[in-house]
Amino acid sequence: MSLPFVPVSECCLRGSKLPGEPKGELQRAGSTVGDHTLRIDRYSARPAEIKHPKTCVVLFYDVFGFSIHNSKILADTYADHLGVEVFVPDYIPNPPPADSLDSAIEWYPGSKKGQGWLDYLWGKVSLLKILPYARGILNGQAQPKVDLVGIGFEE
Repeated sequence: MSLPFVPVSECCLRGSKLPGEPKGELQRAGSTVGDHTLRIDRYSARPAEIKHPKTCVVLFYDVFGFSIHNSKILADTYADHLGVEVFVPDYIPNPPPADSLDSAIEWYPGSKKGQGWLDYLWGKVSLLKILPYARGILNGQAQPKVDLVGIGFEE
């Protein structure tokens, strides 16, 4: 048995935790950044030195959202290594605790094994639906180049 709309593997349901603590800033909806008011909460990671001021990365987290710090730690790491600002929008209100999906693991062994190339390709094309929302996450900040990254999306 597998979900027809979201292929899931065991690692997606475990919620393993990366070592370390977040260093960035959680910016709340309604707060003002520069001359813009944020519409959603977001985590903002800034490198010690911005090497590419006209570029940023938007990182989309997995099902656990901010209930575990993985996306924040990854955002900090990407910011430091790439020299760009990294934003993580908080788009899952009240995400499940990391151990809440343990009982579902047995339902999804090797859920992508029989997937055809057309299904795989369609899954990637459907990610383009998110592009119109990317600028809204930034709330008008002037980065002409925006890269999108997702974690917790099985490959």
